[in-house]
Amino acid sequence: LTQGECINCNLCANACPFGAIRPPTPESEMPGREEGKTLLIALLALLPVMVGLGAWLGYLGSAELSRVNYTVRLADRVWAEQQGQVEGTNQASDAFYRQGEANEGLYLQAGEIRRKFAVGSAVLGGYLALVIGVALVGLSVRRRRSVYEIDPAACVACGRCYRVCPVQRRLEAEEGQPGQ
Repeated sequence: LTQGECINCNLCANACPFGAIRPPTPESEMPGREEGKTLLIALLALLPVMVGLGAWLGYLGSAELSRVNYTVRLADRVWAEQQGQVEGTNQASDAFYRQGEANEGLYLQAGEIRRKFAVGSAVLGGYLALVIGVALVGLSVRRRRSVYEIDPAACVACGRCYRVCPVQRRLEAEEGQPGQ
């Protein structure tokens, strides 16, 4: 049905067992046009700030995230052992020492991995902030419905709403009559 055809009888919403029919937007729920514009402009202006803040927070968390990497954990352990912060060795540090490689090479590898994590975490944080910001902008845009509409996300296409709709029944009756 198109907007001009719906008679807002509410029969489709009553017939739907899944709550997939959105009712018309009541006039009292609609914010003023100026209020809506102001909110939208404010959210759009804050979007770059949100992305920057998200990137900064992602960068701050990169040190912890980089410890997921085996080489970074090993470098941290070897450094802690060399500084006397921990006593003894573990299996990973024992294996590293047996290879006979220099600690500096391990530290360089770990540093490079940490830099990659810092960039990746900043990008991820900025992206997540952008997604949240765009979702907020989408929520701030009010869409007015003047007729009952089907929510495609909730509809299971059972057809109950069409069977009870008087406009749909009239259209089917007109199509079923020969000569028209």
